[in-house]
Amino acid sequence: HFLNASKRLMGLNYESKFGGLIGLQYRGRTVMVSTSHVSIEPTVMTTAMDDANVKKIAADLRKKHEGKLILAGVDVAQKLSGIPLKFLAFEKLMDDYPVYQRKVVLVQRCFVPQNRKGDEKQTLIDVHRIVERIKSKFGRACIDYEEVVASELPIPQRVGLWLAADVFFTSAIREGLNLSPLEYVYCKGMSTPGVVVCSEFSAACNILNGALRINPFDVQQTSAVLDMALKMDISEKETRRGRDLDFVSTRTASKWSKHVLRDLREAVDASSKEDGSNVVSDGELMKLPHVNQGNVLTAYNATESRVIICDYG
Repeated sequence: HFLNASKRLMGLNYESKFGGLIGLQYRGRTVMVSTSHVSIEPTVMTTAMDDANVKKIAADLRKKHEGKLILAGVDVAQKLSGIPLKFLAFEKLMDDYPVYQRKVVLVQRCFVPQNRKGDEKQTLIDVHRIVERIKSKFGRACIDYEEVVASELPIPQRVGLWLAADVFFTSAIREGLNLSPLEYVYCKGMSTPGVVVCSEFSAACNILNGALRINPFDVQQTSAVLDMALKMDISEKETRRGRDLDFVSTRTASKWSKHVLRDLREAVDASSKEDGSNVVSDGELMKLPHVNQGNVLTAYNATESRVIICDYG
């Protein structure tokens, strides 16, 4: 998106540079662009998974919803999380695939940080209305919904939910860094693999190659993808998990920091290799005269064979 915006709004082209970085020429200097994602802290997750309280949370969830497949989600109770769209897709799943009405439960946890109170209030009003409608249609047991007033759901509750869930489901309509899908992949790494259903508008969608991608505004498509996730055989689940587990397990915050510093060093090295012979400074650029349209028209009209060369940038 950044590169597209630079090209479309500012007319800047980019090219590959030394060290695998991308270089943008701007005002006589080369701006280096790189992509580097951070993952979870495996030691923190492993400690939580081994905790007796976390194991009990997972066991209690499985017992509470015994015989059912668990769709799980944890979201901040704000508009951009797209929680109402998630419930609409779940409702569509129940309508279009009646076989799931007694076989699937959506376990949704919402945390309320109270930093955007108007947004959170309206979001919860919308969510409560849809949840009650779905429960009235398909029974109270089809949705397990809870709210927590906090800046995030505590790790024991998150990890317990990941261990119990068969499918992770996020439907954000705009989202930056959210490590929950990565936590889920890691927590299912040593047990029966699960499936990640991920919004194309979330950052995790660009990180997890094994996730099933959805457009949350397309409720019909999302319900079809949920059906695919719920029916997926174990071999495909393992294959999809294998695409992501190595990255999720190894890209700690410390390693990510080292990669950022490495990119900075390589950017300096790449810039030092530029000889600057083809660079026009911002001041020199302003001195370039505009074309004399009269001269162009005179030359054009005085000739019969013409070669017109058009360039951009």
